[in-house]
Order: sequence, then structure tokens, then C-alpha cells
Amino acid sequence: DFLDIQTDFEVRTADNKRFTPKRVLGFDPIRDFLFLEVPGMESYGHLEFASDYKIGQTVYTLGNAHGQGIAIREGIMASETADDNNPNVKFIRFSAGASPGNSGGPLLDQEGDIVALVFAATGAENYNLGTSAKDLAAGFKQFVQDRSPKEIKFTLRKLFNLNTTQFLQKQGLPFLPEYNEFPETVQKINNTEFIFKVPVSFDTVTKDVLDEIQLKSTKALDELISTLLKKKEVVLDWNSFASDRTPAIHPSQFDQSQNSFYLHKGRYYMKAAGFLDSPNRKDFKNYLEQFNKEEKFDFQAYGMNTELIAPGSDGAIVYVPKDKSKSKSTIEELAQGVLYSQMVLRQKTDDPDMVKKFLARYLQDEGVISGIYSPFIRPQSFKNFTITNLDKPVDTQDVRDGRGRQWKRYHFKVFEQIHFYIYCMPQPEALVCAARVIPVGEPYRLELLEANFRKYIMAHFLENPYFWEPSALAEFMTRPAMQGLTSLQGATLKKTEKGYTLGLQGFKIELQLPSNMQSLRIQTGLFKSKSKAAPDWTGYGAEWIEAGANPQVCGLGVEPVGSKAIFMLNYRRSALKRAKYSDDSDVQKGIPRLWTQTARTAAGDDVQLYGYCAPLRDNPSEIGYYLASLDKARPRTGIFKVLK
Repeated sequence: DFLDIQTDFEVRTADNKRFTPKRVLGFDPIRDFLFLEVPGMESYGHLEFASDYKIGQTVYTLGNAHGQGIAIREGIMASETADDNNPNVKFIRFSAGASPGNSGGPLLDQEGDIVALVFAATGAENYNLGTSAKDLAAGFKQFVQDRSPKEIKFTLRKLFNLNTTQFLQKQGLPFLPEYNEFPETVQKINNTEFIFKVPVSFDTVTKDVLDEIQLKSTKALDELISTLLKKKEVVLDWNSFASDRTPAIHPSQFDQSQNSFYLHKGRYYMKAAGFLDSPNRKDFKNYLEQFNKEEKFDFQAYGMNTELIAPGSDGAIVYVPKDKSKSKSTIEELAQGVLYSQMVLRQKTDDPDMVKKFLARYLQDEGVISGIYSPFIRPQSFKNFTITNLDKPVDTQDVRDGRGRQWKRYHFKVFEQIHFYIYCMPQPEALVCAARVIPVGEPYRLELLEANFRKYIMAHFLENPYFWEPSALAEFMTRPAMQGLTSLQGATLKKTEKGYTLGLQGFKIELQLPSNMQSLRIQTGLFKSKSKAAPDWTGYGAEWIEAGANPQVCGLGVEPVGSKAIFMLNYRRSALKRAKYSDDSDVQKGIPRLWTQTARTAAGDDVQLYGYCAPLRDNPSEIGYYLASLDKARPRTGIFKVLK
């Protein structure tokens, strides 16, 4: 597929001499051949290209079949067949046996001349595939007899047996369903033209080829995404969700999946934590339909959440994926872009045992199943093995993702082609880590894929805002490490004599928060102001927990008038709508009472401020857990100031 380039080999002759290739003189990715310049082999004999051949003639494969030594096998030339992607290219079909070990070897006629170069086998039908001697002779003349500099050009759509989806996945780039809905956008990828200069040094061919593919493919992808944005199509870029129609996008609204808490040593901890992934176009369309029908915009991002494990003897507060066995059973599943995440409170990146603890929870007792394929393993060709532990990382680096967030990256290697990456990001009182597997052997390609993953895929995952101890959160927000954290963007938190002051930068509003908060989280999201052409990330308010004899969750926040996008206000609107058509007193009682007040920002945006407190009650289905009774919410007056 032109991406998994291998140069770690020598040429060995029958008299057991070894030679190192010097240059790649030329290649043809469609016809699947290349010519190497190998100094020292000039004195050796060689086979000739057959001047002619015909269907039905006797042919022989010659090669190291299954690694068991040279084998000669007889058959006939069965047909000529056109390439599916390029009718002008014709391959030879033959019935002589072909096995792993024959690829790159010759198909010979009865005189020992080359009829074709074997490159594909279909053992079930014994109907195998080769590049014709005519094409090989033409390539020999073009690249070997004439070694002057030249360019090789081809487009992605003409590559043999590789579609757009596969190509993007192999490049570690995102493929979205929206691409298929707009065929002209897919053509931007399919028509990407790659240009390679030959001859090229054998030492640099990997970098030269992969750099060209990386440059052109990412450019085409960026243009494709830009085209979709101009068409007003939602893509993975979070900013594309906000518009004049939906000016307020609040990814982590306090919904029913996030109102459960665990009580441990007097402190309430959220049951779920982790990352938020952006909705797809279909989901966003459903939100807009709901907005039109019900006059509320109940936006919810996908939660790649982890769940709290009840603290053991060490007292550690740890979050890991709920369905651990299914989410990490095989390397292949882990390599499809899924992040395996953990969050551990009161742990730092400089903890020497941090990675060891992560791996222990990641691999668990049963380990992770992997496999290795080789045609030269006898008697089996495929073997499974279980990874139960990893040695020390081969390297550790500070890296950034496409959002600018800084992570400490730990790189582990299993054999030559399985690479574990663990990324850890500091939080106010915790460390969030995520694991990714990339099964690639070539070092430079691995480097490019890992960088693509961070830039294009990792950037789509937002931190799910967590309840932090107020002073720890305020201190953390002054550090450089918090730059780029979406869950804290567009907000300031300062300690005062009366408690804390929360600044909502996008609205130029300050809210006064109380001093008796046990923990709090800042609510952030996208806001498209009337005075700005593009949306900004900004704070919308805060939610906090007040412990004591009557523990409760409280919140203060703002909603742009007309956006109908904040969960608590939606919750109240829905209850009022139900009550309007019901005589049930329980329905009437289930309407949360909120403090509300309207204001106008310095930029001229009308906003509605709101406040509430909801009691925490025992969860009858889970011992030790508590639920926020949002239907029993009561007004919580807020003190605010509009800044000039």
C-alpha cells in the first residue's frame, strides 16, 4: 500500500555473499515493481525478459516458498486481466503454485525467461497474479538503462486495492461519514497527486517517500474539512458547532449521567470522569430538530467516560473504563483509535510508580491479547500471545496535541511492530492518562502516525470537567500547564475574603462564589457573540458541592437569551411544559425552582443568569453513592458584576 516501507535487508546470493542496495532507481506503484542499484553484483548472471508469451503456455514459479527452500512449480498462463482501478494496466494470471516467499520472484517460461513478476497469490483458486515482462522491460529501459533524474507521479485513486477510508486510517487521520455524503469532497483525497524524484538514495528513500505522502495527504484533508465547513457541514472541529442559530455550545451539561457521586472520607467524588468526544453530523442534526420542535438545545457530547473504582486499602481514587474486558481485549481493537483512559487523584507525572500503576490497571490479570503472523513459522503461521507486563519505556517526551495541551508521553515497544503510547496530562488534583497502540515497525512511519494521531484525533477529545478542591483549582489555573485545557478556558478563579470570584471572560461577567464549597467545577463551552464573527471558548458558570448535614449541589451560571442551551434551564422548561398538560400534583412538585435575572453584557449580548441548589440523596441501587435530586432544586441567588 506504499506506506509500510522496509529497507532493513541485504541482498544475498547463492554463494552466500551479501550486498547492500545503494539506490532506488525507479518504481511503479501500480504495476508493483521497483529497481534497485546493488554495487558488487555486476559479475553475476541474470535472467532475461521473455520477448513474447501467450495464454495457455507452460510457466513455472521459482522462489523460497514458505521459507522452506527454493521450489519450482508448474502451471499455465491462464489469462490477462486489467487492473480494477486502471484498465490500461494488464496483469498476467497463472495457475502455477504461488506462496508467501514467491512474491518478488519470477514466473518463468520453458526457456527460463521471465514472463512476469509474481506479486499476489490466491491459493484457494490457484489463480495467481503477476506483472508482465513487457511492463518490466519498459521499466528496465526507463529506470535502469536511463539513470538520469526523473519524476514519478500517481494519484491515490489509481493505487491498487486501497480506498480512501483505508488510506486515511493507515495514515492515522480521521475519516468521517460526512465525506461519503459529499462525493466531491472525497475526490479531493482520491485525486491527490504524489510526486517522487528518482534515483533516490536507499538510505533516505523511506523519509523521502513518506514525507511526500504526509505533506500531500494532510493538505488534502485540511482542504476537505475546509470545504465541509464552508458548506456549513459539521466536522470534528468543535468550533463548527457554534453559529448564530446555536450561539451557545455547552459540551458537558450537568445531565443525568453526571449527577452521581461517591462519598469517601467526607468528600463527594463524581462517579464518572474522562474525556468528551464531539457528536457526529447526524447527532447534531437531531439536536437542531429538537431545538425547532421543543425550543431547547439539549447538546450532549459523547462521553468516553471512566468510572470510579471504590477505593481499596491504599485509599486511591481511580477512574478506569467501565467495560474493561471488551475495550482492551486485543491489540487490533486498541489500534482503531480508541483511547483507554484512567484518571487518578492526587498523583503527579513525577511519581516513579505512576506508569507502573497505569499498566497494572491497563493490562490487568488477563493481559492484552496480541498476535504475530509469519509465513515462516512452522507448523503454525499465526500465533497469539498475551502481554501481561511491559519493560521500561524506550523513551519519554513532553508532547502537545492539536489543541496545544501538553502531555508527558511514555513509549513502550513489544517486539518490533507493537508500540504502546501512554499520554499523561496534569489536572488540578489528578493525573489523566490515556493509552494508544500503533502496530507499525518502520521507525519514521511510526513517528508520523503518532504525530497525526495527536494532531488530528487526540485534539477532538475534551476533558470532562471535574469537581476540584477550590484552592487547588485556583492555584492550578495560574500554571502554564492549564493552557489549552478546554475545561478551564475562558474563565478565571480568584480567592477573596468572601469566597471566590469566577470570571466568565466571553461575557465579561463576574460571579461571586461562596466560601463553603467543598469542591467545584467550572462549566465552559463555545459562545458566538453578536460582536464577533467566530465563536470563543468561555466560562458559563460553576457547579459546586456543599457538604454537611444536608449536602447539596449548587450552581450559578449564564445563558445567552434565545439559545436555550443550559441544562438546568432546559430541565425547568421541560418540567413546566409537562405540568402545563398534566393535573398530576407530583408533576407540579417536580418543577425545579431557580433564581433568574437578565443582564446585558458590555458587548451587547443579552444573558439570563440563574442559580440553584439541589439536595444529594442516597442512591438506593448503589451503596455509597448519592444522586443530585434536580427535581427538588431551589433558588440560589447570585451576586454578579458586568465588567466594562
